[in-house]
Amino acid sequence: MILYKTIALKFGHHLENEKPESIPGPDGQLVLSEEIRQHWQRVLNDLSSARIYLLDHNAANYLDSLRMDVQGMPWENRSEADIQGYVREVSLPRDLIWIEYDDRKLWEHRVARKITTLSEDELSSRHQRGFLFDNRSSEKLSVRLFSAMTDTIFLMRRSYSRYRNHKMVGLTLTTPSGNSREP
Repeated sequence: MILYKTIALKFGHHLENEKPESIPGPDGQLVLSEEIRQHWQRVLNDLSSARIYLLDHNAANYLDSLRMDVQGMPWENRSEADIQGYVREVSLPRDLIWIEYDDRKLWEHRVARKITTLSEDELSSRHQRGFLFDNRSSEKLSVRLFSAMTDTIFLMRRSYSRYRNHKMVGLTLTTPSGNSREP
């Protein structure tokens, strides 16, 4: 399964064949049918413009272990200043980037490294995961998270934005209708 292809097929099919109902969004505000269709179209446009990176489980495991070296282990309490000492302004290769990996394999490696424990049931509920990084704005970097539930069903979790300024104001949650608020 390749998650970004599943998303493109589903949203493309929905745009051609379905008219969604207006539904309450994650923030409780009503998301109108046309806003949902516009959201599907935006995601399709962004995916078609994005540079695609499909990480195998070894690459995802390497990046995860590097991240933990920089951020510390989950039980360590490193300050933001310590972490920023490692991280500099990152130049992304394109304004839109899709990164996808096998979340189950990543967690199997975490269990093998004795960072966590998960049962076989907990591991079996993990599937492909993808991040869509949007660096088109000079003001902020936005990230949308997609998680596969099965080979044909996925969930768009949240959209985060990190504003670029000296204070590094927190993350902003954006609903499919485009409304923003602090989490």
